[in-house]
Amino acid sequence: MNTQSLNELADQIILHASSIAEHALHLRALEDPEYTDKTAEQQTEAINTSADFVKLLGEGLKTQDDRFNINIIQWGKQVGELAIQHGRSLEQALSGTHFFRTAIWSFIEDQTKTKQLSVDQIFTIAKSLDPLLDKAVYGFSQAYVENHRKLSEVFSMALDELSVPIVPIFDDVALLPLVGDIDTKRAQMIIDQSMQRARELEISKLILDLSGVSFVDTMVANHIFKLADALSLLGVKTIITGISPAIAQTSVQLDIKLDRLVTCATLKQALANIGYGLLHET
Repeated sequence: MNTQSLNELADQIILHASSIAEHALHLRALEDPEYTDKTAEQQTEAINTSADFVKLLGEGLKTQDDRFNINIIQWGKQVGELAIQHGRSLEQALSGTHFFRTAIWSFIEDQTKTKQLSVDQIFTIAKSLDPLLDKAVYGFSQAYVENHRKLSEVFSMALDELSVPIVPIFDDVALLPLVGDIDTKRAQMIIDQSMQRARELEISKLILDLSGVSFVDTMVANHIFKLADALSLLGVKTIITGISPAIAQTSVQLDIKLDRLVTCATLKQALANIGYGLLHET
């Protein structure tokens, strides 16, 4: 197919973009009746957005430049972001793609009859058009992947905050109950957030309860030591409670010297250690 014929077809696609878009949306409404449940304003917006996409495809056919793919991908991302804002799933967003493909090829079929295009010319059109549609799909998907990544980061941050629940119990005393396994990443986060919260709460004592920690090895113990040392530089005394018999036995076997830390069996004993025992009892 010569360049002139392809350009003429591209111009016709651009010229009839609105009718092609309406056809695509009509096909979608036939398959998904709920899609028609839109206000007049939403329907107009859908037609305009879809027509812009058809025009973009027509421009892509005329340009025949790989760099134009960036525009198609960017359009897909923008529409994908709008779909996310409207609460539509990736499956719902992508389901509309084949309606555009059908509507455009239906239009090309009509043009083929009018202009009597050959089979080779139709294959040339397909080789140019289908990759543009695929790039739009890629843009859709990319928007959802990036949104999922952002949500995962927010969830991870929220989970991290919940994993270091420092609770003030008196004006100058706070409790940090740890639950679950402690790896290097979480240990560093515990240190960082404990120091930050200690400054914010202006505490002078932090009770670190290990009742919910099932295992303490040399690495975990070293991080506990680091936390106690770091807090001491801020003028905060660290008291360890809730050391289970299993942790105590492991500490002995690994020769972990927990005696350099202030330890108490229970929270009540820890409070008594710092002068709140009698007050609590009265």
